[in-house]
Amino acid sequence: DGAEESRGGVIARIQEMIEKEDSKKPLSDAQIVKELEKAGVRISRRTVTKYREAEDIPSSRERRQY
Repeated sequence: DGAEESRGGVIARIQEMIEKEDSKKPLSDAQIVKELEKAGVRISRRTVTKYREAEDIPSSRERRQY
């Protein structure tokens, strides 16, 4: 059960997802929430945004490579 996962563990998962994403179609914060939910981690989109910004990870629009 991932419900008790630490903040650091969730941030590590987010970073891993972003590293593996397609740079032409980067994951939005809402898509990250859905992927985390599949892994059993309940988290809000606002929290994902807060963690992403705290780690200086740009938004999906800023990460998009054309």
